[in-house]
This record gives sequence, C-alpha cells and structure tokens, in this order.
Amino acid sequence: MDTNQMKQYEMLVRVNQFGETHGDLFRKTNQARQHFAGVAVAVKELSGYTIDKMRATDEGKSNKASGRLALASRLRTISRTARMIAADNPGMEDKFNYPKPQSDQALIVAGRLFAQDAEAFAGAFVAQVMPKTFIADLKALVDRFEQAIQDRDANKEAHAAARLKIAAALRSGTLAVRKLDTIMSNHPLGDPDIVELWRRERKVVRPRRVRFRGQAGAEPAPVAEPATPASQPEPAPSDPASTAVTINPDPAVANNTDKKVA
Repeated sequence: MDTNQMKQYEMLVRVNQFGETHGDLFRKTNQARQHFAGVAVAVKELSGYTIDKMRATDEGKSNKASGRLALASRLRTISRTARMIAADNPGMEDKFNYPKPQSDQALIVAGRLFAQDAEAFAGAFVAQVMPKTFIADLKALVDRFEQAIQDRDANKEAHAAARLKIAAALRSGTLAVRKLDTIMSNHPLGDPDIVELWRRERKVVRPRRVRFRGQAGAEPAPVAEPATPASQPEPAPSDPASTAVTINPDPAVANNTDKKVA
C-alpha cells in the first residue's frame, strides 16, 4: 500500500470498530448493518492481501539475492583455482573464465559450462583440496538460483494481483462508508457525542506536505527593506554679504600704500 491507501485502510479499521462498538444503535436499520458488514469484509481482505503482498516481495528478493551470491562465490573460486593449475593441465587455458558482465543469465550459463568442463579436470581440482562433490554442488547452486529467479517472477505476478485486489477492497469499503454517511445524517441517534465520534472515525487523515524554502510553488521569503537614515535638517544657506573673503594683496601695491601713509 502507498501512503494514501494506508490512510484509507486505517479509516476503514476505525469505522469497523465503530460498528462493532455501537452496532446496537442500528438494530432496526438493515441497510446500516449491511454496510458495516461490507466494511468488515473489506478490512479483512485488505489485511490478508497486504500480508501476502509483503511476504511475496520479501521472500522473492531474499531467495534470489542469496542464490546469486552463493553461485557467484563458487564460480570465482573455481575460476581462481583453474588459473593456478592451468599451466600443468593443457586445455584448461580458455575455460573457467568468470563472466563479465555478471548478469543473472550469464551466471547461470557459466555455472553450467563450468560443471560440464570440470568433468575432465576433476582430479586436478580435487588435488587443490576442493571437495569431491564440487561439480554436483555447483549444479545444485545453478538450479537453486534459476528456481529463485522463476519464483521471483511468479511473486511479481502475485504482487501485481494483490495490488489490484487491494484497490478493489478499498473501493468497496469506501463506498460502504459513504452510504453509512447518508444513514448517519438521517438516523435519529439522539447523542451528539456519537455523531461527532462517527465524523472523526470516518475521516481520512491525509499526510501533510511540508514545503521547503526554494520549493516550486512556495512563496518567497519577504525581503527586508533597507533602513532609511533619520532625516537631518539641511544647513541654512549662507549670506553672501556676511561671508568674509580674505585676499592676499599684491606686494608692490602694499609697498606703495605704506609709503603714502608714511
């Protein structure tokens, strides 16, 4: 289930619990009992589908991963051993090369080729302290990995089928809740607390989306205006008449003036 489906499922669980707790209020309303029963069926189906989906996904991934790791490790060991003894065993030079790239099918093909070619060099491998059953063990690892791939593909189909069943159960349960809404609005329950409880339990709580600064659609942060400096009174214009101007006299003129005065 995705997040929205999980929220719908949680709402159906609450509504189902509401029906089990307050079902006595609807003894005379057959439609209400039928709709609550529909919600209960949807909750049960969703629980089973979710568990099956998770189990199929987890088991498929685990078996394939462990089978791949075991086969790849054994192929590396055989390839490394073959390189060590190739000089003393003519005909081994071009055999037992570890596949590149290591796709699933490449590992399977290499495993079958290694097992076939090793028949002629079994004694040389055993002399390097490999178990006498190493060829049979390799074939078993190849079969195990191939079966894990097939199981994984089957689990993918089961996963897809479970998703369709989950969607159908959610639609069925949600439709029953909508019909119960109509009955609740018309049924004289006489207890405002029960009505408020129903409204709260049947509400689908959607996850809140958190917006981050810079995210598309988010309002930009306000830009602070620069502070305006306090206004200061402008200096009063100076009076030309009151402005004293000092002029350095010409030295010659100054001397003549001094003589006249004398």
